Amino acid sequence: MGFWQDIRLGWKAYRAMKRFQALPPEARERVVYVEDSASYVYLGAILQVLNEKYQQSFCYLTSEFEDEDGKKRGGVNVHRFYIGEGWVRTLLFRTIDCKVLIMTMPDLETFHLKRSVNPVHYVYVFHSLVSTHMIYRKGAFDAYDTVFCCGPHHVKEIRETERIYELTPKKLVEQGYGRLDEMLGAKTSYHAATHPRVLIAPSWGTHGILEVHGVTLVKALIEAGCQVWVRPHPMTRKKAPQALEALQTSFGDHPHFKIESGITAWNSFVESDVMISDWSGAALEYAFGLEKPVLFIDVPRKINNPEYEKISHQPIEVSIRPEIGKLIPISEIPQIGVHVREMIQAAEAWRERLKDLREKHVFNVGHSGQVGAEALMGILKNSA
Repeated sequence: MGFWQDIRLGWKAYRAMKRFQALPPEARERVVYVEDSASYVYLGAILQVLNEKYQQSFCYLTSEFEDEDGKKRGGVNVHRFYIGEGWVRTLLFRTIDCKVLIMTMPDLETFHLKRSVNPVHYVYVFHSLVSTHMIYRKGAFDAYDTVFCCGPHHVKEIRETERIYELTPKKLVEQGYGRLDEMLGAKTSYHAATHPRVLIAPSWGTHGILEVHGVTLVKALIEAGCQVWVRPHPMTRKKAPQALEALQTSFGDHPHFKIESGITAWNSFVESDVMISDWSGAALEYAFGLEKPVLFIDVPRKINNPEYEKISHQPIEVSIRPEIGKLIPISEIPQIGVHVREMIQAAEAWRERLKDLREKHVFNVGHSGQVGAEALMGILKNSA
């Protein structure tokens, strides 16, 4: 982004902040902050119920300029304000005056985004099914007043974290997971025969699949007759673009290879037969949402909290892997096509198993939006 573009967007963010601050207090009681369009799916079901059932309007703050340039978002009427990622956002967060602020961003108070000097009730909605204490940083959720939990593992982990670090207990809502509910409505089928369809959707980082093993993995799959979609994490695009360039150079002209340009499209999820991943939360969404198995490449763990082992509960992204799929050592990447076909042959058995696991590990499957909206109405009532 060029200098003048930065100035232009900064000025737009500043004007949006002033418009927001000029609203009467009753018009900005309920505020949602969404970093970008990809983050909206985790909140959309809640906001739709608030809007349609309870006739609650809300202000929608976003840091993505192209994220819905208007007053409609996911079928819901909103007051939309682009606040950027710079000093305008930092200032607005520090001075915001509202009753409830709903976010999908962890690490409040840890970096530049702080709690307001005004009394605001902060609500966190998860953007992943993974556990709270290994992949997330220490203290990622400590500054929130209420946390909407996806499953029993979140409740147990947060309560133990509060006990160990002597934190003030938060309000925990057994909500569920909006993105999962959205996926349940997708019709899926297997296309196994000649060219199994494989989706590579890993996490990102030093030991990530695409960063270290991307070319080797895609080569093995194509040689095995598979059709391959690569769905890189946004941070891989930002931090390791050379890994994607290497894939494009090696396989860009192959008819059975494609790199997706974003993470909001559903086609590769719905149309693929098997996912290959590492420590990505997308693996749990795929297994529980589409009832299809996952092949995990056993790369080193992604650890962002060096104190995670103080929490006695094993992270779900560790414990669940042998239940929702199969773990493959790095040395077996050249033979991965065999594992893909074996999993497809057992598709129906996997489907039944994954349904049972979903009910065990996720709250309120199919109606998390209603539960979340009801909880927010209670918070608003208590803060009146």
